[in-house]
Amino acid sequence: MKTPGQNGVRERAFGSLKYERLYREQIDDAMDLVRESDAYRHEFNTVRPNEALA
Repeated sequence: MKTPGQNGVRERAFGSLKYERLYREQIDDAMDLVRESDAYRHEFNTVRPNEALA
């Protein structure tokens, strides 16, 4: 089920990806983009503390 809050969460995640990873790295092709995105997603989901968990 989709809720209006889900869109904001996704937009915030994409914003973080862009400003914290993609704009700081040299992205030469689509494979670099995939690698950087995957690395950031892994870091975001496992390394970074989640604000909701306090």
